[in-house]
Amino acid sequence: MNANWTTSRMFALTAVVLVAAGATMAIGTPLKVIEPTLGKDWQCSRTLLLVTTCSHSGVRPE
Repeated sequence: MNANWTTSRMFALTAVVLVAAGATMAIGTPLKVIEPTLGKDWQCSRTLLLVTTCSHSGVRPE
């Protein structure tokens, strides 16, 4: 009986870890964000609903 309890507990723990990893990946995936104040030459992405990074995508005139 003790072996069945341990096996069930390991399956439950594995399931919880997999669900937590999936949720972390879903939340941490960068999303495209439009920042109208920067203009069309900028591409922005938001990660974890908090961190926003932007990069200039246009060619600068010389």
